[in-house]
Amino acid sequence: MHRLVVADDHPIVFRAVREALPSSAFRVVAECVDGRAALDAVRLHRADLLVLDLHLPAIDGIALLQRLRAERARVRVLVLSAEEERTGGLRALRAGADGYVPKSDGLGDLTLALDLVARGKRFFRTCVTRLATPGLHDDDALLGSLSEREFDVLKGLAEGRSNVEIGADLALDPKSVSACRNKLMRKLGMANLPALIAFARANNITSR
Repeated sequence: MHRLVVADDHPIVFRAVREALPSSAFRVVAECVDGRAALDAVRLHRADLLVLDLHLPAIDGIALLQRLRAERARVRVLVLSAEEERTGGLRALRAGADGYVPKSDGLGDLTLALDLVARGKRFFRTCVTRLATPGLHDDDALLGSLSEREFDVLKGLAEGRSNVEIGADLALDPKSVSACRNKLMRKLGMANLPALIAFARANNITSR
């Protein structure tokens, strides 16, 4: 029996995962709306499969993945996210996920991914694994190299928000947001803030 924990802040996803279960050998043991509850549920139920959204309250998906891998938890992790596949999938892969399915995919893809990941295989499309190849430097690879905080700050900048507004959402002081912004410019090779914002908008950051 495969024991599943599902972590997503949209309850409709819980029903979709239940409908996509490959067989009666899969049982959902917990449904969580934030990362802290998901971490506790994985430990409590000794789950062997976690279906995880990247954007969660309390502990975000990337941080949760990194914590589980640091603990050497034996749970396998399938990320199910609305984030664009090439960036979200790459960030999930680098954080230690075993698979990635965009929420825009049908239930059939989710069923297949659940089955493969539960059997110890990986589920990443070529567009993601290709970006993980060392030496690749296109925009998606650059975006995939960003931390969760860097990505959220970049998204806020692309939306035209001030350091104060971004900081309020991310529980950061404006100086920390400014420091992150400067780090983003260096990391992405942008000469100034307008260039950074143009890069983010050109890559549809505001819709991810």
